[in-house]
Amino acid sequence: EKIVPQLTNADHLVSVHRIQADSLSKSLEGHWDVSQYEALVIGTPVHGGVMAAPIRSFLKELQGLEGIQFALVVTHFFRRGWGAVQTLQEMRSICEAKGGIFLAQMDIKWLSVFRKKEITEAIRIYINQFPPKR
Repeated sequence: EKIVPQLTNADHLVSVHRIQADSLSKSLEGHWDVSQYEALVIGTPVHGGVMAAPIRSFLKELQGLEGIQFALVVTHFFRRGWGAVQTLQEMRSICEAKGGIFLAQMDIKWLSVFRKKEITEAIRIYINQFPPKR
């Protein structure tokens, strides 16, 4: 959500969607077709060393990713090697297998004194990947 103002100021049309367990039933109705988007930023917390179950289901049901650029972000509590790295690898693998074009990724340690700095850095990286449309 923190990247939305910067993307909007660069003349991008931005939609934010929260993927929750109860929203997964929509996938059966074809609501996870992302072909109308130019790019996606997909984020998840790492739970028990893996991505959140609703995001895993979302990614598996995802349609229309062929040729769409994507960036990834995960938040985690423990060391990067205890799930964050593996979650990013799995997310990237799923998206690339569906024809998505990888742009960038970031992991943010949630209970870190550097969290705000890491979020700011992620926004900077992503903004550079999505240049202004002007």
